[in-house]
Amino acid sequence: MTEQVDYEVGQLLEALNGKADADCCNLSADGKQLISGLGLPSERYIDMSLQNSGATYTAPANGWVEFAKSSNAANQYVSLEGRLGFRCYVPGNATNAVLSMPVRKGEVFTAYYDCGGTLNRFRFYYTEGEK
Repeated sequence: MTEQVDYEVGQLLEALNGKADADCCNLSADGKQLISGLGLPSERYIDMSLQNSGATYTAPANGWVEFAKSSNAANQYVSLEGRLGFRCYVPGNATNAVLSMPVRKGEVFTAYYDCGGTLNRFRFYYTEGEK
């Protein structure tokens, strides 16, 4: 019986060999690189429809919102506000106001702007971990 238990314990230990610890402190360099990139924007995205300034949106997944609009006068801005908040002012006419903000799945965020120029992008990028 002892030999059987020792054999099963040995098989279990062999199966666990090379697996990440719960705190991930034993990751290889490749594992650390993979983990560190999971929260970054991927190439997968959806274009969103920009509503009036002050409209709210809900993040469909973990990701990044990018907002880019050109100005038609100096000192105009675009802003994204949620758990975090970011605002970008432009110095002059025909200048691009661009910003991005990380959001969590289900997070509600608001887009504000007074740039009267062209909308260049209002886009949600999924994180690498969500694609």
